[in-house]
Amino acid sequence: MELTPRLEAVAAFVDAGSTVADIGTDHALLPIALIQRGRCRHAILTDIRRGPLETARENVRAAGLLPMAEFYLTDGIKEILPLHPDCYIIAGMGGETIAGILSVELTRYLSGVKLILQPMTKQRELREFLTTNGFHINTEVLAREKERIYTIMCCCFDGKGEEYTELELTCGRHELEMTDSAAADYLEGVKRQLERQYFGRRLAHTDTDADRQLLEALGKHIEQLKAALNNENN
Repeated sequence: MELTPRLEAVAAFVDAGSTVADIGTDHALLPIALIQRGRCRHAILTDIRRGPLETARENVRAAGLLPMAEFYLTDGIKEILPLHPDCYIIAGMGGETIAGILSVELTRYLSGVKLILQPMTKQRELREFLTTNGFHINTEVLAREKERIYTIMCCCFDGKGEEYTELELTCGRHELEMTDSAAADYLEGVKRQLERQYFGRRLAHTDTDADRQLLEALGKHIEQLKAALNNENN
C-alpha cells in the first residue's frame, strides 16, 4: 500500500517484525502497509470513535490481514499496555493530546518501548513534556507533504530526560542540526509563527527580552543555514 510522505516517514522508524500499536488508527492505512511490507508481524489498532475503528476493521479485512490485527475502542494506551507492543505510533494529533496520552503515571510501563510521535501542532509543548518527564528524543525527521512540513519524533523512556534550550524546545534539537532546504523552510515557518506571537505580545505590552532573544537566535541560525545552502549550490 502506498503511503503519504508523512506516513512513510513514520513507517521508516518501525523495526522489522515488530508488534505495533497504532493509536488513533483512523483508516488503518499505516498498519496495513507495515504488515504488507513485513515491518509488522502483529498490529494493535485503537481509536476513540467506533465509526473509524469499524472502517479500519473493514480495510484490514479487505486487505486479507484480519488474523494479524486486533482492534480496541479506547482512549489512549492504558487498556492495551498488557499487550506489550514493541512500538507505539501516535500520529496525526496535537502535541498536547499526545502528551496527555503518555501521562506520567504510565511511564513505568514504557521502558524499552519505541515511541513514534507525529504531532500536528504544539511541537514545542510536546518536546517540553518529553524532556522533563524522563523521555529521550532519539531523533526527529521532517516530511514535506504538499505545502506543509511535518515533524516526526522517535523517542524512548529512560527515566532521565534531557536538558533542552528554549531554542531547541521551539525548533527541535535535531532540526537545528539539519542542513537541507526542508529544514530551512521548516525553521522559516517556526520563525513566522514566533513573530506573530511576539508582535501580539508587543501590542499587549507583555513581550519580554527572552522573546526577542529567541527570535534573534532563530533568525541568525536561519541566515547561517541559508548561506551554507547557497554556497553548496554555487
